[in-house]
Amino acid sequence: MSKKPKKERVPPEWLTARGMTQDALSIATGWNRGYLSSIMTGERRYNADHLNSIAKALGITPAEVLSINPLSPKSIKQQVIENVDRLNEEQLETVMGLIETLAKQNRAPKP
Repeated sequence: MSKKPKKERVPPEWLTARGMTQDALSIATGWNRGYLSSIMTGERRYNADHLNSIAKALGITPAEVLSINPLSPKSIKQQVIENVDRLNEEQLETVMGLIETLAKQNRAPKP
């Protein structure tokens, strides 16, 4: 009995991480939802053009589409670091205040 080859799919975690729906991604790529769904689920094989379109719509590189789980803790930290690099001084101060507040909450004794 031979094993079926594993379908290559586009990780749906990217939609969650970007707060997008398949409908929003289909609009961003210019594809109908059924076509996009068949690529995302592996029913239709994707190619470089597909990956480029999806990556552009998600604001990431084609390699990231397939190689990174955006919901893993390490990936989330990396995304924070990348976004912090884009902030101005005032925004950085706001972010630091939020981080300090959250850190204090985590150190507080739990009831």
